[in-house]
Amino acid sequence: MKNVSVQRVLSPTAIDHLFHLPLSLEAYAQFLLLSDKLDGLQLNSNHDTWSYIWGSLFFSSSKAYKQLTGHAIISPAFKWLWKNCCQHKHKIFFWLLLKDRLSTRDLLGRKGMILQSHDCVLCDQNTRETLEYLFLTCPLATQFWASLGLMIPAFDNHTR
Repeated sequence: MKNVSVQRVLSPTAIDHLFHLPLSLEAYAQFLLLSDKLDGLQLNSNHDTWSYIWGSLFFSSSKAYKQLTGHAIISPAFKWLWKNCCQHKHKIFFWLLLKDRLSTRDLLGRKGMILQSHDCVLCDQNTRETLEYLFLTCPLATQFWASLGLMIPAFDNHTR
């Protein structure tokens, strides 16, 4: 029966009006569970009101998405990146950089790709090609940043 209400189910109506009979054993067991849950229910004459988890009567796909995925704290770097006016391909590149998803030899190795070497291809220092090394501490990178007048502070480059 379509669109049956709780009040109709609880009214003294015969079971054959609510279900297609005979019920299977599984359906009958589910019916008994439902009956147990409905026994303690108190009805009133108010109309039902529906609201979403976020407390509104109106659906919002963005609020539903936030409910399903949870709330994550977003770094200000990502907010700045997407509001920046650079080309879209540059935004994507830097987003991949910030998420550690650029295909460095280190990432390829972590994904199980077999390489002859995981060392940086830009220098001959036999150092693992990580994002930090490739963009900050590799001699070619430090030379590039110096040519722009930027001095990158030294940090502990831990290899994996």
